[in-house]
Amino acid sequence: MPNWGRVESLRRQGVDWETIAEDPQVGFKPPQGVKSSGRALRAYYRRKAPRRCETKGGEHQSQRPSTGAASRRLSRRELLAVLGLCFLAAAGIWVLAAAISPLVAEAPPGSWGVALLGALGGFMLVAGLVRGITPLKSVWKKGLTLGVVLGLVVSGASAAYEFKEGPPVLSSQCSEAPPAGGGWCHASNGVWTSSGYPVVFVLSSAACPYCASSSWALVGALSAFGTFTNIQSDYSMSDDLYPHTPELNLAGASFQSTYLDLQVAEGDSDSQIAVPSLTVHQNALETTYDLGGGIPFFTVGDIFIHSTSLVDPSAFHPQGNRTYGMSYATAESEMQNPGSALFGAVEPALLWFEAYLAAIIYEVGGTPPTEVTSNPTVATEISEIHSVL
Repeated sequence: MPNWGRVESLRRQGVDWETIAEDPQVGFKPPQGVKSSGRALRAYYRRKAPRRCETKGGEHQSQRPSTGAASRRLSRRELLAVLGLCFLAAAGIWVLAAAISPLVAEAPPGSWGVALLGALGGFMLVAGLVRGITPLKSVWKKGLTLGVVLGLVVSGASAAYEFKEGPPVLSSQCSEAPPAGGGWCHASNGVWTSSGYPVVFVLSSAACPYCASSSWALVGALSAFGTFTNIQSDYSMSDDLYPHTPELNLAGASFQSTYLDLQVAEGDSDSQIAVPSLTVHQNALETTYDLGGGIPFFTVGDIFIHSTSLVDPSAFHPQGNRTYGMSYATAESEMQNPGSALFGAVEPALLWFEAYLAAIIYEVGGTPPTEVTSNPTVATEISEIHSVL
């Protein structure tokens, strides 16, 4: 006869049946031909374990011992493990749903909220397993099940929220804005913000030579308002006009700023012009104002729109538009030399972009960086932009 007291003690600790059956103090000898001694012990336990009497309120009650993790109260370690696994699974489901549907990606809780949920889940899981993996063995199915359900509920709620919000109401008119012939226009929309910061939207492709040449002005202007990480040096496709134009590829880059929020939709292939799927808001902007479907395409807070190249790619091709452009190293070096021809070609677009970024910050009641507004050229351009608002 197995030592049922030992069996109960191990079950309360969350030990699985296989381990209990192999415990020498339990003294269980499975019948010959049994493949799983743990299953055999559990079946025997359910049939033969003695009832025990407990006193409650002066009366005797007869109970059979708990037969599994589902019928007993979870220990603190098990509860932490369940919640940790649940939060991690929920975060994973949301990330998967966001990759499939822009509706989920754009809606609350957003990537930062989900990252926080995942970090909390990881911390709780580690805390629950700090003394061993026993809690996880007994509750992993419960944690994953709860996590999948929670993830589906949160993802569904995000999609429903964004669907209810719908695309933004945008003006169909976009009037020319300074400088004359510079490609900028002004639309009478509300300012698009994220967490209180004006949103700058960039639609681009690594393979596009016009996107490549514009990237130098774009990154130069935005760098005055924040910090980029993971920008990749690259070249546009080699079988187009202005082949092999050096560029700053933003497809996998991050931008940290206390002034602006940057949203980049850039195709990362440098051999084929393509762009990734857009969110509802981004798609509304592109279909309303990028009527020719060309790239690059830029918007600043839904108010200022630019749908052509910021910089003529010929600046990177001194030998002509059918020859390979200068090397990335050469372009980078010339951009650090104010006297170079390339710097002179890029700087005007760069400063105008800075001026538009500063103008949108003023529009939401913020204060742009002093190093931007103290530049006399930018200050004059900001005044010109304000004249059309």
